[in-house]
Amino acid sequence: MIVIALVSLVVGIVLIWISTSLETPASEILAALGTVIPTIGLVNLVSDLVLQKSVSDDLVDLIGLERRLVDSGLDDVRSAADVDWSHLVRADRELTCFVLNPEQFRMLIWPRILEASKDRLEKVEIILPELPDSVPAPSVDLSAERVERPAVSVSAGDHSAGPPHETNHASAQSLAVVALASRVGYDEVRYRGAVRDLAAQIESEWKATRARWPSVCSLTLRRGLEYPRHAFLRTPPRIALVVDPIARTSDHVGGRVFIFRTEGHRTGTESWLTDSLEALQSTYSAPLFSDDRSKSRNNERI
Repeated sequence: MIVIALVSLVVGIVLIWISTSLETPASEILAALGTVIPTIGLVNLVSDLVLQKSVSDDLVDLIGLERRLVDSGLDDVRSAADVDWSHLVRADRELTCFVLNPEQFRMLIWPRILEASKDRLEKVEIILPELPDSVPAPSVDLSAERVERPAVSVSAGDHSAGPPHETNHASAQSLAVVALASRVGYDEVRYRGAVRDLAAQIESEWKATRARWPSVCSLTLRRGLEYPRHAFLRTPPRIALVVDPIARTSDHVGGRVFIFRTEGHRTGTESWLTDSLEALQSTYSAPLFSDDRSKSRNNERI
């Protein structure tokens, strides 16, 4: 862009110099061009150096990275419906996926994973949000006058009232579910149902697929109380982050997907995601479903 700006400046000077030896209206036209062309070059230079830098900084902030965008390995940006998920899930032998939008995963990604599990994939790990039971907050009538009430003793065998810290913890978990639901355009009840239905569908379709097409691919379906900032699919050397998964009313598969390339070098995105996964592992509950075929795979290789 600097070279283009310099060339446009030289062209502008030459046109203005030529215009001095011509008569009107040719001289006026060349003089105007000599002014406009360097101006366009200068505007493009400012746009490239300033505005695009600002956009890059905004994108880095959006996806939660602290390193520069050029170091993050960004390869492409597409809407979720336009991503070639079949190509992504075949990028490596192992696949890790955190699901935030159940409908999006069910429609766009899960069928491609099933297909790739027949030959290419060897290990699949899918992580769903934990769905703790909702604990409604006690209602308080602030308009009523305060009345002193006698203390009520609770016997050791009475578990109707749990410790305050347990109630607060459960309430916090329920609020987290509400926040997740709102991010994909669902209410809490619908979101809980969608996640549970997806878990049941994954298990049943996996078993049916393995019955028809036996393979060495194993599947582990997990739940985590904590979760990364964004939904993701990782099959090195590719990482796909869904950074704004608000669903469209029509098909519930909306979202902007940032695709990163990590082959050959370690990127800021890979480091960020690895840290997120390590933090997530400590919150795993018992697997919802596990089909571990590692033993049979080792025997076949031997």
